[in-house]
Amino acid sequence: MISQKWKKLIKSLHQKKYREQEKLFLVEGEKPILELLKSDFEVIKVFITNSFIKKNPDFYRNPSDFEIVKEAELVQVSAMENNQMALAVVKQYENKVLLPENDIVLALDNIQDPGNLGTILRVCDWYGIKKVVCSNQTVDLYNLKVINASKGSFLRVRCFYTDLKEYLKSLKNKKELEIYATVLGGKSIYEITFQKPCIIIMGNEARGVSGNILDYVKQKVSIPRPPQSGAESLNVAIATAVVIDNLFRNVKNKT
Repeated sequence: MISQKWKKLIKSLHQKKYREQEKLFLVEGEKPILELLKSDFEVIKVFITNSFIKKNPDFYRNPSDFEIVKEAELVQVSAMENNQMALAVVKQYENKVLLPENDIVLALDNIQDPGNLGTILRVCDWYGIKKVVCSNQTVDLYNLKVINASKGSFLRVRCFYTDLKEYLKSLKNKKELEIYATVLGGKSIYEITFQKPCIIIMGNEARGVSGNILDYVKQKVSIPRPPQSGAESLNVAIATAVVIDNLFRNVKNKT
C-alpha cells in the first residue's frame, strides 16, 4: 500500500506551490518513467504496478527504489485520469543560469499554455537546442501537462527561470551575441542569415514579446504570411518550429 505520508506528498505535488516548496515533481505513465530512469534526474521514489513489471522486468532491480502498488491505489493518487502503470517522485534540478556560448538559446516570454511549452521543448530537443530561458511568468516546467506534452524532451532540454529583462540586460555588452525576437512586421526569416551565438525570443500566445524586452533585441523577425492565407496567427509552438528550422537552414558562426 502507498502510505498516508506518500499519498499526502504526491497529492500536494499536483499544485505548483508545493512543487516549489518541496523542490520535487511527478512523472507518470509507463513510457515517461522508462525514459526518466535512463536520465540524470534524481528519482526519489517510483511506485509501480504488476502490469508495469510484467512489461518491463529489467527495470525492477532494487526493491528500495521501487514500491509495488495496486492499480487502484495508483489511480487514486495520480493526476492522470487512467494511470495504471507507474508514478515517480523526482527531485527538481537546480535553477542554474544558462548563458549563450557558441550556441543557440531559446527565450520564452510569458508562455502560458502547458501544451505549448511541452511542444516547444520537443522542438528544441529535435534540433539539438539544449538551453531554454523562461521568464518567471512562463508556465511551470514541472506542470504534468508540460511533462506529458514534451514526450520526454524535458529530460534533455534544460530550462532556466528568471527575470527575462534583467537577463538580457546582463548580456548587453556581449557584442558577438545576436538577439532575435519574433514580432509582426519584423524582417522575414527567409531573408536573414542568422548568426551564432544567439538568443531567439518567442512571445506570449496573445500579446507577443513584451515591449520592455524588445529594447534589448538587435533584430526583429517574422514569419511572412502568404497572400492566400486566411489565418490570423500561428500557434507559438508551431511558430517556434518554423523559426528554428529556418535558422538551421541559414546560420553561421561569428568569427
